[in-house]
Amino acid sequence: MAIQKGSNYIAAIGERSTFSPKPPNVQYNGYFQYQFKDQESNLIPYATGAYLGKKNVLNIGAGIIYQQDAMWHKNVANDTIQTNMLHLAADVYYDAPIGSKGQAISFYGNFTHYDFGTNYIRNNAPMNPANGTKDPTILNGSGNGYPAFGTGNVLYAQLGYKFRDNLIGKTTLMPYVAIQHAHYERLNQDMNFYDVGVNWLLAGQTSKFTVSYQNRPIYNTTGDLTDHKGAIIAQYQVSFN
Repeated sequence: MAIQKGSNYIAAIGERSTFSPKPPNVQYNGYFQYQFKDQESNLIPYATGAYLGKKNVLNIGAGIIYQQDAMWHKNVANDTIQTNMLHLAADVYYDAPIGSKGQAISFYGNFTHYDFGTNYIRNNAPMNPANGTKDPTILNGSGNGYPAFGTGNVLYAQLGYKFRDNLIGKTTLMPYVAIQHAHYERLNQDMNFYDVGVNWLLAGQTSKFTVSYQNRPIYNTTGDLTDHKGAIIAQYQVSFN
């Protein structure tokens, strides 16, 4: 997969690190996990996310991504410098029933050290239909983007609580809260992204409706935090097995 074909790829080299367009070296990925209680399937690359009181799970894991000379930038002498890409991460997952009527708790926590090279930053704008601004001084770009990735350290955590079964007819609710806290080399203030919502479990994970409020930080191109913007998200998910 050529990085040049990625969306919004910029081939120009500057003082801030970007992906090098030179022929890539092999990228190495590894993830190691220990499952203390009930076992999760690892036959597919996706996890269930929450077992809604059907399992008692406690896992810890650690992972690595490494690619030699994946990044490049120019130094003060205008020399081209190639650097390695290295990411290290550790996570913990706990999901268990806590009551006699189907109540359950679900927690996931992650720490990641990203090294994309000098002052690398990248926004994430999921399913972005908007062009909220064309102001070139805003680092976030348009619509609902925010600095989700960059050279530095990131903490992410989410916590959910499932109410008893048959709370509303044959359905129930699972409210949750999530936070992403990041200390990026590129930004002058830490990045904090908040997400609070509730899942209406119409048929467990097979059919559910979610409403959430997300709060995103806004930065200018000099790396200063200037504002926070909120968004209300509504989504419906259905799964066919």
